[in-house]
Amino acid sequence: MTSSADGSLAVIAPRNSPAGAGDTAVFVQRAGQWSDIPAAGNASGVIADPRGQLVIYGENSVASESDASMIAQRVNNEWRTLGNGIKRPSALSISPSGNLLMSGDFHLANGDPVSFLAELRGGSWHQLGDGLNGPVVAMARLPDGNVVACGNFNASGNMPLNGIGRWDGTSWHAIGNGFFTQEELTFGSLFVSRDGTLLAGYTYRLPSGWSASDVARWDGNHWIPMGGHLDGPVVSMAQMADGSIVAVWRWSDSSNGVVRWAGQSWEPMNDGLPGRLSADARIVYTTNEGITWLGGVFRVNEPIYYTTAVMQWDGSRWSPTGYVPLYNTSLLTQTPDGTLIMSGDNPLYHRDFPAEGSSFYAWNGTDWKSLGDAARGRIESIVWLPDGTAYASGNLNTRRVGTVHLARVDYTGELPVITVGPSDLSVQPCTRADFTVTASSSTPLQYKWEYRFQADPPDAWRGFEPDVDYHYDTNLMITVVGDDSDSLSMGVPYQSRLDPDALQIRCTVRNQCNSVSSAPVRIISCISDINCDGGVDGADLAECVSRWEGGYLDLNEDGATDIEDLHLFLEHWEQGC
Repeated sequence: MTSSADGSLAVIAPRNSPAGAGDTAVFVQRAGQWSDIPAAGNASGVIADPRGQLVIYGENSVASESDASMIAQRVNNEWRTLGNGIKRPSALSISPSGNLLMSGDFHLANGDPVSFLAELRGGSWHQLGDGLNGPVVAMARLPDGNVVACGNFNASGNMPLNGIGRWDGTSWHAIGNGFFTQEELTFGSLFVSRDGTLLAGYTYRLPSGWSASDVARWDGNHWIPMGGHLDGPVVSMAQMADGSIVAVWRWSDSSNGVVRWAGQSWEPMNDGLPGRLSADARIVYTTNEGITWLGGVFRVNEPIYYTTAVMQWDGSRWSPTGYVPLYNTSLLTQTPDGTLIMSGDNPLYHRDFPAEGSSFYAWNGTDWKSLGDAARGRIESIVWLPDGTAYASGNLNTRRVGTVHLARVDYTGELPVITVGPSDLSVQPCTRADFTVTASSSTPLQYKWEYRFQADPPDAWRGFEPDVDYHYDTNLMITVVGDDSDSLSMGVPYQSRLDPDALQIRCTVRNQCNSVSSAPVRIISCISDINCDGGVDGADLAECVSRWEGGYLDLNEDGATDIEDLHLFLEHWEQGC
């Protein structure tokens, strides 16, 4: 997900490439109707330009099929050609100066030489420096706005690039020694981690004729190999909540096709998978909350059959996320409000599935629900414009408008209303804190209670994680009941007993389309009343000393009972409650 100059959100998700960020578990079903945009042609990609306007690209992606241009912009309900002469475009990006960048198999634009990569300036396409001497396979934008391109090229003019280069808006720069000299780079994928580190997955041909695949990390001075050869070309990478990198690749005979970088080597992530990934359409994707998802087609043995699944990683194993009525997964991303959505080939005529299906689904926390009016086929790319309208491109077929290549769905709806929110709560230290929220909506509501520590970023809210059997949250070391309902009952954490501002609580309420959150509240308690008799006196001091001598008075939660814990209690005991 990228941000346009006007603040709009743009999701760029071509085949086998994830994008997006946000939350999950919003109930969305039939948020609007799919409709055709006339004269869209065969749009293989869709993007919002820096001004938040819709741009498409692909074969004959304008009204006139004889027009040489393959890229157009939607202005006042009409398509306008952007420049001339671009043929067979493959990907769009944004240049350091904020202009559109187009890569593809072309050598001319506007009648001028433009080699494989061009920038739209002043209504016409211009070559980037001396151009490139081979096609671009993948592009990535760095945090500083510089664009990295990799592909089957080894130079720009007299500048050796060896398969990868960085464009700063003025000139090309080599990134170390690149990936190859004589060997042919046959596949490439780029990924930028949250801290701005560039990773490259690449496949090259060895002198023996065999191919090898690797992932390398750029440390600012050198490419650092990450664990040696993988079993196939990397098609998707993502970063998990703990910072580790997950990679999946094409067909593999020796593993399930998904691994995690453990710092020194790649570790298999096979636990819970229904079988071996067996198709090209596989995507790994991690939300801002740190939830990692994997979509693909799996080969299951004994007996052999194929199944499409979207799996969720819980920290130790994969778990299936409901029934997925698709042949594969071509898109995993999220709506601007955080709904996880997916697309793939719809099995129109498969005997085991209904003929009237959809290729566009939203995850509601339990099941996948059709989003929009049964757009069938395959969605390759999706974007949201500032007005909240979603545009999707691909080989689509809808119930009412026939075969199209660009369709839209209005993603709008009412906000739930919190009529009575929770408020600060004063409780005795050995009792429970009970919060409630009252909300209204014309559609069903879902509730999620969350907390954040005082030192956390303002938007870093965490969900409670109570054990299923005992309702015990090991992170806060308290019991929690009803964290997914309108009433929360929880023990009082030590953090709140020491300082009412140390921990905040809120409830996020969701309906089918949107969500709202209550104002943060606090638990006001008193750690001085350690024996919970309702007063602070010598009995509490005696109880404290007894616990301290017994070795179980870890008030500052540093993992040990020591003199610091005794000093901390005495400080609060002298102040009373």
